[in-house]
Amino acid sequence: MNFRPGIFFILLVTILVACKTGYQIKTGQNAFDLKQYALAADMLEEEFVSAAEQSTKANKAYLLGQTYEFLLLPKKSQEWYEKADQLGYGVRAKLAYAYALKSSGEYRKALAYFNELVKINTLQQEASKEIRNIEGILAEAKPDGYYYKINKFSDGNSGSSYAPALYNEDFLVFTSDRDDASGSQIYGWTNRKFSDLFISPKQGMKAGPFDPGFNTEFNDGVVCFNRYYNEIFFTRCNSDQSNKDQYCHIYRSVRSEDGSWSTAEKLQFQKEGVNYGQPALVEGDSVLIFSSLSEGGQNGYDLWYADRFEGEWSEAFPMPEVINTQGNEYFPTSDGDTLYFSSDFHPGLGGLDIFKTYLSDGKWSRPERLPSPINSPADDYSYILDPKGKTGRTLSKGYFASNRGNLGLDEIYGFEKVSFDEVKEEPKDTAEVVVVPPVVTQPETPGEEVYDYDIYVAGKVYEKLDSRTSTGRPKALPGTDVGQKSESEASISYKTDRNGFFIKQLEGGKSYEFIARRDSFISNSVIISTKGLKKPEPGGVITINIEIPLERIVYGKEYVLDNIYYDVDKYDIRNDAKPTLDELAKVLKLNPDLKIELGSHTDCRAEDDYNLDLSQKRAQSAVDYLSSKGIDSSRLIAKGYGETQLADNCECSSCTESQHQKNRRTSFKIM
Repeated sequence: MNFRPGIFFILLVTILVACKTGYQIKTGQNAFDLKQYALAADMLEEEFVSAAEQSTKANKAYLLGQTYEFLLLPKKSQEWYEKADQLGYGVRAKLAYAYALKSSGEYRKALAYFNELVKINTLQQEASKEIRNIEGILAEAKPDGYYYKINKFSDGNSGSSYAPALYNEDFLVFTSDRDDASGSQIYGWTNRKFSDLFISPKQGMKAGPFDPGFNTEFNDGVVCFNRYYNEIFFTRCNSDQSNKDQYCHIYRSVRSEDGSWSTAEKLQFQKEGVNYGQPALVEGDSVLIFSSLSEGGQNGYDLWYADRFEGEWSEAFPMPEVINTQGNEYFPTSDGDTLYFSSDFHPGLGGLDIFKTYLSDGKWSRPERLPSPINSPADDYSYILDPKGKTGRTLSKGYFASNRGNLGLDEIYGFEKVSFDEVKEEPKDTAEVVVVPPVVTQPETPGEEVYDYDIYVAGKVYEKLDSRTSTGRPKALPGTDVGQKSESEASISYKTDRNGFFIKQLEGGKSYEFIARRDSFISNSVIISTKGLKKPEPGGVITINIEIPLERIVYGKEYVLDNIYYDVDKYDIRNDAKPTLDELAKVLKLNPDLKIELGSHTDCRAEDDYNLDLSQKRAQSAVDYLSSKGIDSSRLIAKGYGETQLADNCECSSCTESQHQKNRRTSFKIM
């Protein structure tokens, strides 16, 4: 899936080489390579008309399809991909055309193309995924009991506007490349201004610059505020040297009592030569989530997080695999401990779709796609809720960004989710009001659910890569044993296919556990339920997609257990540490042959003998807790290391609190 310009804040921004170095753009390919897509479109169309050979025309048509995709003109992109396919460009044009059809909402036609592409060995896995996704879209039941009003947010200017953020609850701060943005340079990608931050009343009026101190000649934008609106995090793309690539970084500024903002400072965990952007705060403003390239860059852009300890930031870590995919994850936003983000790989309606996940027992839940018309076949992102939005029959109110207008622009939309309760007259279906009628279901026997549809589980087993060292894609594990258990059926087992997949039909109203086992790997399981599913039309199909990552056994490797903390000078297991140890107990029960050493480490403070004794007691407490959960004590060894194996060997007197915290860890090794 290609990148879109409205999302450019997470892309590397290239200086206009033609202006800076004297380089002359002679062909449409030159303009395309320099990301000057507005110019490339004009040049390539002229070159297509004048081309004599069919192969040359096919190449120009495919490049035009890519160009118009970057320019947010999906219909024109679709038109040129179709021409490239007809001219014999090859399978890449057919695949791009299939995705373009999906992004235009032409699902049945897209399904036909993916059914052809699934016959090609190298595309079988990707096409199969899209077939399941589209079939799910076509069978999806509409929400019952409410409808959405969708209205375009008007701020009195043209250009792209996106990434809305509430400010003091009555204003929207957003990013825009409108004509009155600061600076004089033109961004070659869009042939419009570089972006700035603007502010407007949330009802929609003439917008003005947010604050002169934040807007520069570079691309500035995509912000979040803390809960008190006196701290701002935003993205800026710049370079200290001319003729150099500009990278995007996250900056922070604090508002004083007189209303002025401090000089913006770049957050310290960021590395040079890497793009960072689109910040969001969660967990009481103590965790910053943002988008950046996946490690190695093979899986596009992922969501990452950094913790704040006493005003200092930890290093950045990727969000869990339940959120990050082989595709791209962008634009995190938050409402309490609910995280919203957009992805082009999680099963969606077309381009980028908005998903939500939330913290439960210290873990992020499996992402759930927001319904239509919040999501559409186009790109949808930057979803925020208005805390003042719940009134009367209005269940919620908020804003999001989308390029669904087919104008080559990203635009901000407001929405209201309205209950049908006590509605005497349904709203008229207009261009700006989308009505989702109630679902009419078949009569059911009281107290008994009727399963007049089929339920399938589609699973994938793959090797979990070491996120700290690997730069490759997850490797499928064909021929892996998968056990299937439910509360009322005998266990069955089968093997994954050559692509690491398995598909099985399930019964409704049951809970299932799927256990994947393979020699030299740590067994893992996933539990799902077919109770309370959103029902499709009678005769429809529901497919539940799961992934089971398996980690290779490495003897002697240290596996750090997150969230195992102890009170000062104490060694008893706190309640907030029990969920992590419960998960370890589950792993040990799934892998009865594993024997582990539980190790406890302290930081460099206090005397050596004291630290050794305290860490030994803490390690023994963890072993005793696992034994209480049914793990044979002969499989467990307690080892206190004190400060002998520091993870961060900083000078003790100058270590930061985050470095001390990194050293105070509990881990285990497979023996």
